[in-house]
Amino acid sequence: MSASLGSTSIQIKHSALLQKCVEVIESFDPKKTTVDAHVSDTPLLKDKSLGEIEQKFIHQVVYGCTRYLKLLRLFVTSFLYKHPTTARREDQTLYTILSYLLFFRLGEVGVHEFRKFYECGLGTPPALLALLQYIFSEEDLNKWVKMEWCKLYDIRYVEEDIIAKLHSYRPEMQPLWDHIELKATGALSSAAGAAAAGAQDQQKEKNITQPIPFNLTQPKPRLIPEPEKINREIKALELPTSHKDENKKLQKVVEEKQGRLDQHREETKAKYPAHLEFEFQTHKRSGGEAEKDRIKAGVEKERFKECTFQPAYHTNAMQTSAPEEYIGPRANAEVKQTASSVLREDALVKKKQANEYATLKQFEEDLRDASTYYEWQANMRERDDLEKELHVAQRKIEMQLARDEAIIASENLRAKKPHLGRASEGRGETSTRNSGARAASAFTEEAAVSA
Repeated sequence: MSASLGSTSIQIKHSALLQKCVEVIESFDPKKTTVDAHVSDTPLLKDKSLGEIEQKFIHQVVYGCTRYLKLLRLFVTSFLYKHPTTARREDQTLYTILSYLLFFRLGEVGVHEFRKFYECGLGTPPALLALLQYIFSEEDLNKWVKMEWCKLYDIRYVEEDIIAKLHSYRPEMQPLWDHIELKATGALSSAAGAAAAGAQDQQKEKNITQPIPFNLTQPKPRLIPEPEKINREIKALELPTSHKDENKKLQKVVEEKQGRLDQHREETKAKYPAHLEFEFQTHKRSGGEAEKDRIKAGVEKERFKECTFQPAYHTNAMQTSAPEEYIGPRANAEVKQTASSVLREDALVKKKQANEYATLKQFEEDLRDASTYYEWQANMRERDDLEKELHVAQRKIEMQLARDEAIIASENLRAKKPHLGRASEGRGETSTRNSGARAASAFTEEAAVSA
């Protein structure tokens, strides 16, 4: 390959030749055909612009990429994984061809000819720079692909014939490296490359005319007039006459409502005259004040039985036990109120006040009280209770009747059993006599026949 490329120049551009290699490799299917058959039959190589040298170059590149497919695939996959932002996956076949030329054919192609392929325009400069940095970094190769390569080839072959042989071309590849780095980043990282670029820039520097502005008179600043004061006073307009009429109508509605409330209030008061008020009959009981004191003492005695407070008794010095008759305490018991009891009492009072307020508000809004409803409710409940009691009594009577009927039926059955036994015995005797008579007649007939 090196001899053919070095002695005879190719007829097409390096970019077109490299693109042909990419297309042929991508269209090759090892399950359907072989490399030689595919190269000879593919319509991509039927172009008349391709000479014998170009076709031979494409054939050898396709064959070499197929032969070292596992090794190159491991390298390209690790390269794409390590540089996902700069390397493009659609250029994976291009990276495979360039890595094949670098690893196995750089000595035959030559650095000068390889540089033409590398700078032909296929691939982005950042990706090509990352490929050079990755392939000439012994640390990255040892870390990412060397152990996997050793599973396919001998370790000595990997270290000496692949990695060491490629790195021996590092000084010759430095100009290409600097050119690609300058194109990708705009600067050079190596000292020699930076010095060469600086000397080249100094040679390119020229004397440039420096423009000087004209000495013009500066304009005076304009006078800005004072801003006008904005009146922020808000004056409300008078209400229209239509709104005044609406207010009069609303006032009239409120007065009518108040009149109806007063009327209903008077009607409700008229339902409860003074002679219908409840009158207690306790003062008409017999016995007078003595009866009252007796009842009061009995009530207090029952009340103090439930009291847990044990008062002090009026006892003498010689008395050792409590008297049989109760004697009231000498002083009132002091009960210490707690915060919880105070809050409970306050909540109870507020609840009662809220209920009273709700009752009064409902009476004021509905203009009627609930006495009629409560009376109807009491009547209906009384009627329901009467119906329930009647239903319970009816069920009791029905159950008693059913019990009596069951007892009578049981007694009748018990009385019938002796008669049924005697009847069954009579039927048995009759059937026995009939069978004996039939047997005797049959015997007689047989005897007569035999005689």
